[in-house]
Amino acid sequence: MSINSIKYTFFASIFSLLSFSLIAQNTNNNQLNNSSYLVEKGTHWLDLNLGLSLMNSNLADFEDPFLLTDENRRSFGFIFQPKFQVFIQDQLSVGFHLGLALDEFENKQIDFQQNKNNYFTGLQGEYYFLNVKNILYISSEIDFGIHYLENKFTSSNIEVSNTYHTYFKSGLHLNLNFMISPDWIFYAKFFDLVTYTNSENNFFGYDEGVQFNNSLDNFISFPQFGVMWKLF
Repeated sequence: MSINSIKYTFFASIFSLLSFSLIAQNTNNNQLNNSSYLVEKGTHWLDLNLGLSLMNSNLADFEDPFLLTDENRRSFGFIFQPKFQVFIQDQLSVGFHLGLALDEFENKQIDFQQNKNNYFTGLQGEYYFLNVKNILYISSEIDFGIHYLENKFTSSNIEVSNTYHTYFKSGLHLNLNFMISPDWIFYAKFFDLVTYTNSENNFFGYDEGVQFNNSLDNFISFPQFGVMWKLF
């Protein structure tokens, strides 16, 4: 394991422990005022999670360093994930989602292009564990999903084959939610603090099994934001 990998794993571990410590502390001290809490039991929400990146999601895919030269290199990534949530208790929601993730890498200098198309659906749960003056709500989210990944290559100079994989993935995330109005929430998502996948052939190139990740690094390279709208 490289030094950078050790640093990333250490950072993610501390971040996860801090999140769970905040949950325990908040529960013990009853910091939340449920009477004024806007994410209450029985409410139904639509959620749209979006991600955009101009950096390749996993440069480790490419063993040839010539592919990664800055000249004539272009990367683009996008995530579109609508979700439906029902609050079964104050502060606790469950729901389902579906989504599409795209990741394109191109190097015109050597006529090479890679296109990743990832289709997925699954279930999620979210717990809002910290309320700051009824404006900022911090929540932890866990999801479970089935993914179908198409990895397509186009090149006149390099012999490569397209690959197709179906895999299972689960992730633990930290969300910063800002209450815009009683019916609207805007959030920033620090995704995949901890992941589990049953295949190393996945969209972000995580190792098979359980992996602690640098969620801040993930957010910088592939930032994700979202909006929530209360239906009723």
